[in-house]
Amino acid sequence: MLRSRSRLPAAGSRADLRRRARVLAGAGTSRRARPAHRRPRRRGDRGLGGADRQRTAACGTTGSERDALVGRGISFCGACDGPLYKGRPVAVVGIGRNAAYEALEIGTYAERVLFVTRTDLLGGASRRALDDVPHITTVDGTLTAIHAAGDGPVSGIDVLTKAGPDEYPIAGVLSAIDVPNTNWCSALVERDETGHVVVDAALRTSVPRVLAAGDVRVGSAHSAFASVADGLTAATTILGSALRRL
Repeated sequence: MLRSRSRLPAAGSRADLRRRARVLAGAGTSRRARPAHRRPRRRGDRGLGGADRQRTAACGTTGSERDALVGRGISFCGACDGPLYKGRPVAVVGIGRNAAYEALEIGTYAERVLFVTRTDLLGGASRRALDDVPHITTVDGTLTAIHAAGDGPVSGIDVLTKAGPDEYPIAGVLSAIDVPNTNWCSALVERDETGHVVVDAALRTSVPRVLAAGDVRVGSAHSAFASVADGLTAATTILGSALRRL
């Protein structure tokens, strides 16, 4: 028996946002991926495969200014820091499913959420999850500045859209900008301008018998399911290489 729509939580209620977040997480989010670094245990191993998640970067300012604002209004986890912004306006800055998930998470506490993103990169699952939530507003633009008076907390942000610059009063900024965690291998394999490892169709990198899988590679779908598939592809590549050497 189908559940009546009238019995679903009211749009924008805390229960509704929790439900939407669960649905979106079920579609696969990069934040759920677990890091895994493995090295060959025997000298006879034929290949080295690496899989890792992305890490979250701060946004809007640079250097010492950005570092000084962490803890004064810049956050990185909607579920962790959401209670700090209960009944207050918050901005979420990021691209993709993970950013939409964080907007829903912190939206269960915040009075209103300004979701600053690239709408052309927002997938169907994210659009459906955010659809008709009255206190979450999606803005297609780029965060250019975060305002704070002296040593005080964050008080507002500047956003550049196609229509021009705009300023929003905000009590906090949640950064959901993920960057690949590949600094540890920057001298080993070729990476693109965003830091993602360059691979071929078999997930081989620029170094023989070194493979990359998951969110760190160029062209990743940034989901748990895609990372599992990458693991299978990498294993097949290593096995095939080993068999050819027999």
